[in-house]
Amino acid sequence: LFRVSQIKLTAASLGIAKLEASAGGLRLEFAEETSIDPLTLVQLVQSKPAQYRLDGASALRVIADLEQRDTRFEALESLLNTLKPSDRAE
Repeated sequence: LFRVSQIKLTAASLGIAKLEASAGGLRLEFAEETSIDPLTLVQLVQSKPAQYRLDGASALRVIADLEQRDTRFEALESLLNTLKPSDRAE
Protein backbone atom coordinates (compact mmCIF):
# COMPACT_ATOMS: atom_id res chain seq x y z
CA LEU A 1 0.00 0.00 0.00
CA PHE A 2 2.83 2.39 0.87
CA ARG A 3 4.56 1.61 -2.44
CA VAL A 4 1.39 2.37 -4.41
CA SER A 5 0.94 5.68 -2.58
CA GLN A 6 4.56 6.67 -3.21
CA ILE A 7 4.24 5.92 -6.93
CA LYS A 8 1.00 7.92 -7.15
CA LEU A 9 2.56 10.89 -5.36
CA THR A 10 5.62 10.83 -7.61
CA ALA A 11 3.44 10.58 -10.71
CA ALA A 12 1.24 13.47 -9.59
CA SER A 13 4.28 15.65 -8.87
CA LEU A 14 5.50 15.02 -12.44
CA GLY A 15 2.14 15.91 -13.96
CA ILE A 16 1.02 12.39 -14.79
CA ALA A 17 -2.76 12.24 -14.61
CA LYS A 18 -3.20 8.48 -14.96
CA LEU A 19 -1.07 5.36 -14.56
CA GLU A 20 -1.99 1.94 -15.86
CA ALA A 21 0.06 -1.19 -15.26
CA SER A 22 -0.78 -4.59 -16.69
CA ALA A 23 0.94 -7.84 -17.57
CA GLY A 24 1.64 -6.40 -21.04
CA GLY A 25 3.21 -3.12 -19.95
CA LEU A 26 2.53 0.39 -18.71
CA ARG A 27 0.60 3.42 -19.91
CA LEU A 28 1.12 6.93 -18.56
CA GLU A 29 -1.30 9.70 -19.40
CA PHE A 30 0.07 13.20 -18.94
CA ALA A 31 -1.86 16.09 -17.43
CA GLU A 32 -2.12 19.33 -19.37
CA GLU A 33 0.62 20.77 -17.15
CA THR A 34 3.59 18.44 -16.69
CA SER A 35 7.16 18.90 -15.52
CA ILE A 36 8.44 16.15 -17.83
CA ASP A 37 10.78 17.43 -20.52
CA PRO A 38 9.40 16.54 -23.97
CA LEU A 39 12.96 15.95 -25.17
CA THR A 40 13.35 13.23 -22.53
CA LEU A 41 10.27 11.48 -23.91
CA VAL A 42 11.49 11.74 -27.49
CA GLN A 43 14.92 10.37 -26.56
CA LEU A 44 13.32 7.49 -24.66
CA VAL A 45 11.11 6.54 -27.61
CA GLN A 46 13.98 6.89 -30.09
CA SER A 47 16.37 4.84 -27.96
CA LYS A 48 14.04 1.82 -27.67
CA PRO A 49 11.18 2.14 -30.20
CA ALA A 50 10.09 -1.48 -29.70
CA GLN A 51 9.57 -0.83 -25.98
CA TYR A 52 8.41 2.81 -25.77
CA ARG A 53 5.71 4.44 -27.90
CA LEU A 54 3.90 7.71 -27.74
CA ASP A 55 0.19 7.00 -27.59
CA GLY A 56 -1.36 10.13 -29.01
CA ALA A 57 -0.17 13.55 -27.88
CA SER A 58 -0.56 12.99 -24.16
CA ALA A 59 0.37 9.40 -23.30
CA LEU A 60 3.34 7.07 -23.23
CA ARG A 61 2.99 3.32 -23.67
CA VAL A 62 5.65 0.91 -22.45
CA ILE A 63 5.54 -2.57 -23.91
CA ALA A 64 7.06 -5.08 -21.50
CA ASP A 65 6.47 -8.45 -19.92
CA LEU A 66 5.26 -7.49 -16.45
CA GLU A 67 3.47 -10.62 -15.27
CA GLN A 68 4.67 -10.29 -11.67
CA ARG A 69 3.29 -7.50 -9.48
CA ASP A 70 6.73 -6.63 -8.09
CA THR A 71 8.07 -6.34 -11.64
CA ARG A 72 5.32 -3.83 -12.44
CA PHE A 73 6.22 -1.74 -9.39
CA GLU A 74 9.91 -1.80 -10.33
CA ALA A 75 9.14 -0.81 -13.92
CA LEU A 76 6.93 2.08 -12.79
CA GLU A 77 9.49 3.34 -10.28
CA SER A 78 12.30 3.12 -12.82
CA LEU A 79 10.30 4.93 -15.49
CA LEU A 80 9.23 7.70 -13.11
CA ASN A 81 12.86 8.20 -12.05
CA THR A 82 13.88 8.41 -15.71
CA LEU A 83 11.21 11.02 -16.39
CA LYS A 84 12.05 13.23 -13.40
CA PRO A 85 13.55 16.54 -14.48
CA SER A 86 17.22 16.88 -13.66
CA ASP A 87 18.17 19.28 -10.89
CA ARG A 88 20.91 20.95 -12.87
CA ALA A 89 21.02 24.74 -12.87
CA GLU A 90 20.44 26.52 -16.15
